[in-house]
Amino acid sequence: MMTYEQACAFANQAAKSGSILGLDSIRALMAELSDVQEKLPIIHIAGTNGKGSVGAYLASILREAGLHVARYTSPAVFTPLEVFTYDGENITETELSSPKMLPLLAAFFAKSHACSYVIIVTFVPLSYHGFRCADGSRRSSYL
Repeated sequence: MMTYEQACAFANQAAKSGSILGLDSIRALMAELSDVQEKLPIIHIAGTNGKGSVGAYLASILREAGLHVARYTSPAVFTPLEVFTYDGENITETELSSPKMLPLLAAFFAKSHACSYVIIVTFVPLSYHGFRCADGSRRSSYL
C-alpha cells in the first residue's frame, strides 16, 4: 500500500514532468475506469474571477436537491487535500493513498503511459466519486 507521503511524492514528480501533448494517456486511463466521465453530469466552471464562489453556490444547490457532489478546485490554500471534496468534505490522507486512488494511477502509468499533474487532478475526483458512490446512484454531479 502507498502511504500518503508516497502518494504526494508521485503527484509532485508528475507535476515536474510538465505537459503531455495529446489525449492518448487520459483516454486510456478513462477507459481503464470504464469511461466514468460519460456516466456523470459534469459542470466545468471557467473564467478569470468567481469560479470558487460559483462552484460553492452550485455545490450547495445540488446537495440541497439531494445530489452527491464531487468537486475539484485549485489551487490549494492550506493542504493538498482540500482541492478534492465530496459532499463538502475534503478527501482524507487514507482515501487518497488507498489502492483505488493514486496507487492505482501509479500502477497504470508504470505500464506504458506518461503521467502529468493534469491527468492526476482529472483522475482523482472521478475515481474518488466513483468509489464513494459504490451503490450505483446516478443522482450525482461533479464540479
